[in-house]
Amino acid sequence: MLDEDQKIAFELANGHNLIISGQAGTGKSFLLKYIVKDQREKQKNVAIVCSTGIASTLYKELGAKTLHKWAGIENGRHLNEEIIHLVQSDERFMSVKHNIQTTDLLIIDEVSMHG
Repeated sequence: MLDEDQKIAFELANGHNLIISGQAGTGKSFLLKYIVKDQREKQKNVAIVCSTGIASTLYKELGAKTLHKWAGIENGRHLNEEIIHLVQSDERFMSVKHNIQTTDLLIIDEVSMHG
């Protein structure tokens, strides 16, 4: 079950931008999975993205992807204007456009960014 801090974060996750931080073993991943389960039970379209493919394996059962793959920015070599143009006009980016337009909750896990 959730502890008091997790309960507060869980309540805030409903319609707010939220940063969940803490040391290893404090239940961040548990809380994220709990939030995803709750939101999907409410028929919300939830996407989980991570900075690396290795990090996304932590949420494999929830369909996590790298941010680059989900957002269609590939290896990040494009300028912002190029990405916008591709997403708006290139048929190859239809799934990316769909991701952006239909996601109710986007969770960005930065676990691999910690030293």
